[in-house]
Amino acid sequence: MGNSNYNALQLTVNKQVGPLRFLGAYTYSKSIDDASQTYDLIDPYKFALSKALSVFDMTHNFVTSYTYELPLHRLTHNHSGAIYRVLSGWELAGITHFSTGVPVSLSESDDQSLCGCETYGTSSVDFPNYNDETIQHYNPRTSSGYQQFSVSQFTRELPGVPGNANRRFFHGPGLNDWDMSLFKNVRVNERVSLDIRAEFFNVFNHAQFDNPVGNYTASSFGDVQSANSPRIGQVAMKLDF
Repeated sequence: MGNSNYNALQLTVNKQVGPLRFLGAYTYSKSIDDASQTYDLIDPYKFALSKALSVFDMTHNFVTSYTYELPLHRLTHNHSGAIYRVLSGWELAGITHFSTGVPVSLSESDDQSLCGCETYGTSSVDFPNYNDETIQHYNPRTSSGYQQFSVSQFTRELPGVPGNANRRFFHGPGLNDWDMSLFKNVRVNERVSLDIRAEFFNVFNHAQFDNPVGNYTASSFGDVQSANSPRIGQVAMKLDF
């Protein structure tokens, strides 16, 4: 009784302009299903109530990778010598990723519907009631309690009456990530080469928030409580022989 549906527009650009090479990919998509994972229970009384955005749905997803050969060797007029060898061969590479966040999974873990449809004490077919007003989204950096979406549109379901909120119908925080590296390959001789590189993940240290709490019965409902890794940098040297 599980079904899924996925539709997408996919665009790819691959181009080289002088010392710059880049590959870009954009996807505009929508994925809907009855259950995306083990914890997505399907309502045994009315299957249609479980139809929602997939847990991995992303409306917009753009990723580009690029490499640029730095023209540092132009700082010297010589095409040989120690200075030329130090300045030449440096390349800047990176991967930039912008995307819509994944959907917020709503729930109400109190079995107010009296269905008894619950597993592991955390997942059920119980959802709060939703009044159909527009959900307001906030910046967790500046909002009180790191709130990401408004909660006034939701109320507790009545005893014996399932809530009308869809399992997933709006998205959480998006992604804005830049990973970059600066590297150079030094040819010592025909058999030996030295690879020198500095790598940075999330180079601009942009906070990549995880999804807010979607459990209506939690005191932190609508709040962001975690984030992905901050900026990480590393320097490495590798000798190939």
